[in-house]
Amino acid sequence: MKIESKQELDLLVSALIQNQNIEDKEQIFNLLREKVLEILISKGDIIPPFYLNLYFIFKDLKVNTHPKYSEHIKFFKNYYPNASLEEKFIINNFLFGLEILNGNFSAVKEYIKRSFLFNTHKLTVDKEGNSIRDFLKNEIDEKIAIETFKEMIEPDYFFALQSDERRSIFTNSLAILWNNPTMYNNKIWLDTFDSLVDLLNKTIEKNLIEEQMYIHFFTYHIYGNNIQTLDDWRIFNETVEQPASLFYKKFYENNNLKKAKTTISKNKKRIGFLIDRIILTSPFMVLYSLFKALMKNDGFKNEYEIYLYSMNYLDKQSDNKKLINRFLELDVKFFSPQNIFAAYGFYYSHLEKAIILREKIIEDKIDYLIGGGGYDISIFLFATRTAPKQFFWSHGNCVSEFEGVDERISHFDQECKEWNWKIFGVPIAEEFLVGTNDEKEEGLKIKNRYLELFGKDTIILGTIGRLVKIDSEEYLKTIAQIMNQNQNIIYLACGSGNIENIKNKIKKYGIDKDRFIFTGMVNPHIYGWVIDIWPDTFPLGQGISKEEFLAKGKPIVYHRKREDFKNVPIQPFLAETDDEYIQIINKLIEDQKFKEEIISIEKYLWFEKDKKIKDDFVSILN
Repeated sequence: MKIESKQELDLLVSALIQNQNIEDKEQIFNLLREKVLEILISKGDIIPPFYLNLYFIFKDLKVNTHPKYSEHIKFFKNYYPNASLEEKFIINNFLFGLEILNGNFSAVKEYIKRSFLFNTHKLTVDKEGNSIRDFLKNEIDEKIAIETFKEMIEPDYFFALQSDERRSIFTNSLAILWNNPTMYNNKIWLDTFDSLVDLLNKTIEKNLIEEQMYIHFFTYHIYGNNIQTLDDWRIFNETVEQPASLFYKKFYENNNLKKAKTTISKNKKRIGFLIDRIILTSPFMVLYSLFKALMKNDGFKNEYEIYLYSMNYLDKQSDNKKLINRFLELDVKFFSPQNIFAAYGFYYSHLEKAIILREKIIEDKIDYLIGGGGYDISIFLFATRTAPKQFFWSHGNCVSEFEGVDERISHFDQECKEWNWKIFGVPIAEEFLVGTNDEKEEGLKIKNRYLELFGKDTIILGTIGRLVKIDSEEYLKTIAQIMNQNQNIIYLACGSGNIENIKNKIKKYGIDKDRFIFTGMVNPHIYGWVIDIWPDTFPLGQGISKEEFLAKGKPIVYHRKREDFKNVPIQPFLAETDDEYIQIINKLIEDQKFKEEIISIEKYLWFEKDKKIKDDFVSILN
């Protein structure tokens, strides 16, 4: 193979990266390491960042180190600590390229560590951090990735870093590592929980409230996206929420923060709602539907005003302006402080944002503050007493217990019976539930393609939502029995995360992998017309997507094991046992009249029983 110029070398590397399945790896590797020395390094040039993807081709190769590469590595490692930020960024990529061609593939951990210490917001070269992003678009070994992250948050290592570097570990992990195809919503993140809790405890000991808040936010994100049971949430509450709320309360007491008013207004009252960010999620749909129903009622509007406060966690995804406008059209007052922090990107202060939100809520003279748990800013606002009366609103996690909660409310029955819950119904706005005719037509086309592939008598089971809800031994065991009893069934797992875990369970229970189909993220208004029967997951049930399915005139089967159904009266669509769950689904497949009866009952229970939204909601306030 004749390689004499940088252009020819670049073309070879590009071809290898695109192909990856190559023979004579050792021969190709030895050619590459010599040509890079000859064509690039001997002429004072650096290794281009895209060469780093050679790691994924050669990482399992056993080769000897090369003296020339070892010499260059030693020089740049010595130079690196005193280099400027821009130089460090370039040297970091170059060093890893040298390590790859020196056969030291374990250096990937050091590369990730150096990369994740960069404040990419301050860099003028490679502004978006594209080198590490492009590298981590590949399927990196999940164990290596988690081991590296855990090493970086080990307290001795972590607190030896500059504060900017400490923040960068989490910012880069969330923006880059979390979005790696093998790492997104992967349960392996749960292996970091104990380390994160240890770090949170250390930040409290050191009185580092800014870092406590950001790590609290990060921990909630990775833990909350991967757990299934109320026992898991109890662990989070005891180890994260409760200590944090006490810490935030102490901060309030020691720092002379503005005090909220202590009495409810006698005239028109103001209700403030907290939301993490305004994007098209289940909490948004519930909140918008509640506001729409309330603001149609003149009696309510004469007595109350609604204020909406967004924590606008752009760390995850920032507020959607079009959705904000929908709230404004309902005459809801809206505030988010994020524009104040525009110059800081992902490096804005969570503490400053919380204080600004708090001062705005107090300035607005809010009488009732309603929000959830989990997030650092929400718990800060509760713990520092921001309104005379504060309500914790459960959207599923009913176990949260922290400073400043006066009342507990929800829009559905809660399993946690140790508290007195005030329940009110929310009729979900119709525009969220059914979708358009175009979406229906697209869904029916997709369904026909499945019927052509598997047979015209095929019955399609499926759910739409985070796959962590499917990743349950007891759920998949029952699905396996149903599919083995009915060879004309396929299952559509619509959503993302935990695919490999689910595949292992599918294999364990003998489900035909060709009949259990992972669709990825889908439009629920399209796939709601594709799926015939929705076997709801347990112990963790689905959210608003199931109501969208019901609105299309489709049946759902529930299990008593679903945590928020343990106290629901017996219903023909609610199974008491695994055998009954299987029997109900089998009967839905075989008996069209039974199917129609179930749909009629479910639609009534979910959509037609809530006729007194204004009275129900106002009663919880008083």
